[in-house]
Amino acid sequence: MEYKGLANEITELINSHEKESRLRLAQQERWIEGLQNHICELYAHIEATKRALQGVSVALEIHGLTLPGSTIVPRPLAEPFGLHQSTAAGATPPSRTFPQPYA
Repeated sequence: MEYKGLANEITELINSHEKESRLRLAQQERWIEGLQNHICELYAHIEATKRALQGVSVALEIHGLTLPGSTIVPRPLAEPFGLHQSTAAGATPPSRTFPQPYA
């Protein structure tokens, strides 16, 4: 009879551990999804800022307010998680997945 009680306790512990593992995994997946959504929003802001910068540069050029050689060229950023389809034939290597700091 004592063995049956031990077996039940072990089974309950195993089931409890599996449930906790599933809950932790689900929480991690929610966090990752939230971070990916946040990164998408940040890239949208970056793109909007780049478009605004290009618009200002064009307006300055139209009015002759730029100095020769002062063209601002934004550095391209690699998009993580395959957020946008690449126009290049090959895939971006993993080392270029996140933007690198300016040198």
